[in-house]
Parts: sequence; structure tokens; C-alpha cells
Amino acid sequence: MMDRVVNADEMLKKLASEAAAQGDAVRETVRALTLKALQNRELSLTQIKSVLKTVTEGVSLGVAKENFDAEKVFADALASMDDALLKAVQASQLALERLTSQGRDFEESYVKKAIDDLERLEDEWLKTVKEASSNANERVKEQWSNVLKHTGRGDTGDRRSGKGRRRSVSETNARHWAGVASPLPQGNRVA
Repeated sequence: MMDRVVNADEMLKKLASEAAAQGDAVRETVRALTLKALQNRELSLTQIKSVLKTVTEGVSLGVAKENFDAEKVFADALASMDDALLKAVQASQLALERLTSQGRDFEESYVKKAIDDLERLEDEWLKTVKEASSNANERVKEQWSNVLKHTGRGDTGDRRSGKGRRRSVSETNARHWAGVASPLPQGNRVA
């Protein structure tokens, strides 16, 4: 199993690197790669961070191979990861709603952890991108740093307020679970 994950991460990094090196259609390619990687894993904070780290490292490697100003590539990659995260979160929410509407029960702790992870997602994903980009060469690190400066609170740039969208999803989940997740019988888990 670990071998498969390592190979999948290496392939993801390679594909992200190639997309960044080409410079064309980075946004679409990185979004598709990120979303596909998220769909193939458990939607936990640990797995999300792993995908984001791998994609960021791949994009950094691809840009390092080329001799061009990469800030647009990085901004597009960041916006793409944000879009992919939102789609994954929305799909997860829809799946949970469908399961509960079919009468399935969940442990309250599972639901609480999922909601807590969603609430921490924005800060964690930007932190993960920053940490992963710190392993790049000096030129690439500086360009990532310039892009990441503009993602702070209040300046969402082209990201269309991803944090607000995820917070809305999280609040919807919390309202949904407030009515559904009163003390549930122990031992019932999502399959």
C-alpha cells in the first residue's frame, strides 16, 4: 500500500512539474490533477496536505527547469488547488447528506472531526503550500513568497474567496449535523 502511495505521489509530482514547465493551461491541468488526487484518497486533512505538498513541489520543480517569471504560474496553480479543494469538499458534503438521508448513522466524533478538519483547511493548505515551496531553489522560493503574500486575509485575488466558500460548506454541514447527529449509537461508522 505504501509503495502505491509513493508511486502515486511521484507521478502526481511529475505531472504537476510538466504542467508548470509548459506554462500553458496550468490552471486547468493543475486543477484536474489536484482534484483527481483528492478523489482517490480519503478526504482527511492529512491526505489533503499530502496532495497539496506533492502538487506544490511538482509545480516548483517544473518552474525551476525553465527560465521565466513564474508568479503567474504559481498564482494559477494556487487558484487551481483552491478550486479543486472546494469541489472535493462539496462532493464530500453531498455524499454525507445522501448517506444520512438514507438513514445511515455516524459516530458523533467522526462528524465533529470532519467539520473541524474543514474549518482548519484554509490555514492548513496555505501553510502546506508555503512549507512545500520552501524546499525549492532561491528564485522559486522568492516567487512563491510573492504570490503567497497576496493570499492573506482580505486579499483573495483570483481565488474568489475560497475560505468563505469552504466556511459556508462547513456551516451548512454543522447545521445539517445539528439536526442529525444528536447522540448516536456507538459503533456505527461510515463504510
